[in-house]
Amino acid sequence: MSLMADDEQRMRSFYRDMLGLVEKEQSQSQFSYAFTHQDQPFLTLSFSGQKTAQQ
Repeated sequence: MSLMADDEQRMRSFYRDMLGLVEKEQSQSQFSYAFTHQDQPFLTLSFSGQKTAQQ
């Protein structure tokens, strides 16, 4: 699953620190998460640097 996000610091902190997911892979604008260090990533956050429209 991939999610677009706009606040890198808050989103990374939420998934890593609050939910306890492991950052497995990262690039300049994407971070992938797994449940443990042995698991394959199941979630990727993509940061475009642009805020999305709020509804």
